[in-house]
This record gives sequence, structure tokens and C-alpha cells, in this order.
Amino acid sequence: MNFVNQPQIILASLLTGLSVFSPFSENYIFSISPVSASETQQIIAQTTTITETEIKQIIAELNEAANNKNVDGISKYFSPEATVEISLQSALGSQNFAFNRDEYLFYLQESFNNTENYQQSYENLVITISPDGKTATATLNVSETVEMEELNISGTSQETILFQIINDRILITSVTGKSQL
Repeated sequence: MNFVNQPQIILASLLTGLSVFSPFSENYIFSISPVSASETQQIIAQTTTITETEIKQIIAELNEAANNKNVDGISKYFSPEATVEISLQSALGSQNFAFNRDEYLFYLQESFNNTENYQQSYENLVITISPDGKTATATLNVSETVEMEELNISGTSQETILFQIINDRILITSVTGKSQL
């Protein structure tokens, strides 16, 4: 598949941190290594309960990493079993995508490699912490623009991100998004 000739799919993918959808053989192995805990900031180094401040900081860092096309800065917050699902509405119709962590990070890197001037911002962040402080849900609206072959593409998405403490670290276990181009 030619990634460059797929602007709607590329942006849709970026809308939730995905990239170009491409079928892979059943035995294809993705290999993107997460940043080690010692390389991350203190908020994910060790914790026993989640706070709203920590989730706000993680969301801000994810936004900054996306704007810098830094896949490692994004991957360090994803649990090995994380899933990403997106529902895309565009002039071409509706499409649904579901990816595991490694597929998501692979597509994200491919998308970053094939686009220019990617910018992301978010608003309407709402954070809900479970009573025991072990899980949290963040909902937010994300706006994104990207340039590809001198074509400016923009879109919006409503995202829900689930966080959980895993091995004393706050990690993303699920991302779902409803996106529009």
C-alpha cells in the first residue's frame, strides 16, 4: 500500500494516534520498544493511586510528543496489552479500525514519516478517577491538522482514554475515538 496516497486514512489514524491502515500477514511481527521506566518522568515511575494532576500531566506530555512526532514519548504510556479503536466519518463514508499497541505505534510512526506540519491540540478534558484510585478515564476533544503533498487536512475526534496502574506505573490500557474529517 502506498502510504502517501492515503490522506483520509492517514489523518483518521492520526486523530487517535493511528496511522495508515494496511493489512499485514498473519505472521508479521511488530517491534517497537517502550521507553524504560527509568527514562520516564517521576509521575509514571512508581505510584499506588492515580490523581487528576497526574492524568493531566500525561495528557499534556502525550500532546507534546505527538506535536514533536515523538513515538517513544507516546509509547512509554501504553501498556503492552493496550488497544486502540477508532470510528471514522468522512466524505468517503464510515470506517472502523482496531489495533493492538504495537500496530498502533507502527502506524503512528509511518504516518509521522509521511506527513509534515502535524499539529494537535485538545480541549474539554474531563477526568474521572475510580474510588480506589487504581483506574481513571479521560475524555477529551482533539483537533488535528497535517500537511501531506501540499494538501492541508484537518479533523476532530472525541476520545476516551482508560488508564490503569500496572506494576506501579500509570499506563493507558484503551483508547477509543470517534473522528470526523
